[in-house]
Amino acid sequence: LTTFLPEHWKDTSAVTVIETLDPCSQPVPEDLDESYYRTWLLAHVYSARMYTKHQAVEYEEAVSFLNKAITRYKYTLEEGLKLGLDKREDCRAEVQLCREMVDLLPGKHREIHRAFHPS
Repeated sequence: LTTFLPEHWKDTSAVTVIETLDPCSQPVPEDLDESYYRTWLLAHVYSARMYTKHQAVEYEEAVSFLNKAITRYKYTLEEGLKLGLDKREDCRAEVQLCREMVDLLPGKHREIHRAFHPS
């Protein structure tokens, strides 16, 4: 599974590898064939989802993971809308998921604060 990775990444966590690649700093490649749009979309959705599922030990780390998830969902939504993925039957649900997560995740900041700073 990791044969495509450079040797120095073989014993590295998925979070570190994804952060190193930082897909949110680049637009979707212009030459990306339409048959790969769903694959592109799912890769970015799962990347964002990973941050929502990551367990943090410290408050700052939990907030950082949440902010990264929000950033990735926003990026995926914006780029997906540019590609018209909301109009494609095979991508519509994931685009809607991104839209919902962009709306809902900011409210999770309060939950994280309460979990790490009980009254």
